[in-house]
Amino acid sequence: MATKIEYPINMRSAQSPDLVVRFTEPTIGVVLLPDDRYQVGFTSEEWTPAFNVDWWIEYKIQRDEPSEKEVAEMFEESKKDAKIPGANDGSKNSFYDFPEWVTNIDTLAEYLQLDGYDFNVLKSLTVNLGERHAGTSKKRELNKRLHYSEMAIRKFKRS
Repeated sequence: MATKIEYPINMRSAQSPDLVVRFTEPTIGVVLLPDDRYQVGFTSEEWTPAFNVDWWIEYKIQRDEPSEKEVAEMFEESKKDAKIPGANDGSKNSFYDFPEWVTNIDTLAEYLQLDGYDFNVLKSLTVNLGERHAGTSKKRELNKRLHYSEMAIRKFKRS
């Protein structure tokens, strides 16, 4: 029987132990402690669900770590430093950079924290790199993207 999660809850990433996210709903959260991909205060509505035990472990904030109020203040302060808040100034974003351990599609999927549906979409994107196997084609791979995207939407609606 699954344990009911009471929100808000702080979760540490099982794949990136430095990353701690405060979830307010299953897939909505703000970064409390950053890793090499996210900064403090980064907010998303598309995290891997907090109840996914393969991705998240409950985390208790230590005394020397920022409180939720301090995180909100740091985030607001960082927005003041931007040239135009929320605008892209054309500079290179950190999501273009990958750590050295990302060497193939499997480690890329791990780094991106993809679930099975998104991983299959990622694999289908590689069809232009050559035949993955004799039975594949551009049309088949497009149908796979559609199928796995629809599956991901159904999964999202269930959570």
